[in-house]
Amino acid sequence: MKKILLTLLSFAIIGCTNIQFNDRYENSKWPKVIIAPFNGEDANIAEVKFEHHFATSSQIEVIPPSLIIMLLKDHELIEAYENDKTNALFTLAEKINAKGILIAEIDSKPMTRSSYAEANIMAKLIDVKTKNLVATSHHETTSIISNSHSLIKDVAEDSIDDFDLVFERLHGVDFWTSFLGNF
Repeated sequence: MKKILLTLLSFAIIGCTNIQFNDRYENSKWPKVIIAPFNGEDANIAEVKFEHHFATSSQIEVIPPSLIIMLLKDHELIEAYENDKTNALFTLAEKINAKGILIAEIDSKPMTRSSYAEANIMAKLIDVKTKNLVATSHHETTSIISNSHSLIKDVAEDSIDDFDLVFERLHGVDFWTSFLGNF
């Protein structure tokens, strides 16, 4: 029994991570990025974490998801957004001189008697002009202890850490200088 309990506890939280950065964008000094409203049933949980973290970024101006609908209305793009969200977001980004769009998909599954709680986030930063991927971040986790909302917060924080590094690279900040500067 003790062995089974230890095995279960060791699998309580399992996480995987993956971030990719397109080196062509190193030190490109983007002034502004918009964060598109996230997709997924509980996407608002991750949106709040992203907005709170990047609201006062000193590296780059970040337009949060909570302001996107207002900006779409201001630029008379709300109808276009209802018809084709992606195209409307790229048009908005061009109008407000944002160089990138951060898009994310959140997926989660609550814990049941027969399964773990799960959460994952796939986020990507796209160059508005070329439509090329600049960076991608993927995190997933499962737990028999935490609920899916807690797990969404966890994977969102992991992805936020990834995009902190991405924004540093966009602005030519050396990772080790940045990392060691915190000590």
